[in-house]
Amino acid sequence: ICFAMQLLLVALVGVAGVLAAEEGPAGWRLIQTGPDPTNTEWMSPETVEKVLFNLAGPMHGTPFMDVTEHQAVFATKPVPGANRTRAPLSATDLQKILGFINIEETKTNLAYLTGETSELLSRIHNTADGVAAAKWIAEIMESYCEEFKNTRCSVRLFNHTRTQQPSVIASIAGSGEGELPLVIIGAHEDSIARTVRAPGADDDGTGTVTVMEAFRAFLESGYDNELPLEFQLYAAEEVGLWGSADIAQDYRTRRVAVKSMCQFDMNGCCSEASGLRRGTKFNVCVDAAFTDAALTQRLRDVIDTYGNLEQQNFRYNYAASDHASFARNGYAACHVKEDVSYPPIHTANDLYSNIDFEYLAEFVKVAIGFITEESLATPPSQ
Repeated sequence: ICFAMQLLLVALVGVAGVLAAEEGPAGWRLIQTGPDPTNTEWMSPETVEKVLFNLAGPMHGTPFMDVTEHQAVFATKPVPGANRTRAPLSATDLQKILGFINIEETKTNLAYLTGETSELLSRIHNTADGVAAAKWIAEIMESYCEEFKNTRCSVRLFNHTRTQQPSVIASIAGSGEGELPLVIIGAHEDSIARTVRAPGADDDGTGTVTVMEAFRAFLESGYDNELPLEFQLYAAEEVGLWGSADIAQDYRTRRVAVKSMCQFDMNGCCSEASGLRRGTKFNVCVDAAFTDAALTQRLRDVIDTYGNLEQQNFRYNYAASDHASFARNGYAACHVKEDVSYPPIHTANDLYSNIDFEYLAEFVKVAIGFITEESLATPPSQ
């Protein structure tokens, strides 16, 4: 979950609006800390750091979003026929596709990303380890393409100007004809803390390995997706949604159609050994300002079909993760997470040992269900 967050007012009003581009003092950043997109302030790097860690306030930091390079806001324009999804799979087919989930693979991947089985001290975006972690993720996802010999599968790095940490985008081309809209699931690959050690196991190592395993299991299943799928891992989320903001704006600029985007950010708290309260439900974000109501209902249907846990609503009242970047650029987005607070967030104590992998597996099921149900192409008549 990012420190840098912004409400997307355009989703509330339903009208496209563009904020006039501003320029501030050299090196300063345009920061928003409230729900109104016009409520911004130019801040020096030193002030941004103080806001980031909210040194005089709560341990989790002050919610804000860095909008310096992304000051425009656009209304959501639904893809024609986007509400159409597949009929629920039969019980046999459902169990078949979910049967490819390998929770041991998520353990292996998370152990590496948190430094349990590697020399990574963190995945902080502006460190060598942060860059190395991103490249390692790409290599692992490329190995899945090779393992299952899927010729429609590819992996690329998306480079950014504000950070050396690249985002990772794994793709599975669709079998449908013509230019069809994307279905995206995402998580953020970076971590953060005020210490050199920032394992980021739950935030957002759990989301990262959820997306990685959904990609791997979907490839192994051999399921035929009509729409193209993307599995995105975002750089520098913790400092202002930088990675996803760049990608979403790039897609909007190039007029890339996106049917739906679902974010997985923190979905593994907590193991019995951690001594922390354990998650038992799916938290479905219903903040109207940066989630799409129709897509959120489809997410609920997926949870009911694929998950084994109850669901409940929650509100951030700020743009808490990368789905906000897509909503800001006019794309339908949704978000699901764990249902507990997590005291070790953004500290050196966000450890691998805190993670409940049985709970995490439920989110992998939902991730697979989401891309499966959303991958139906719009009928020609629409």
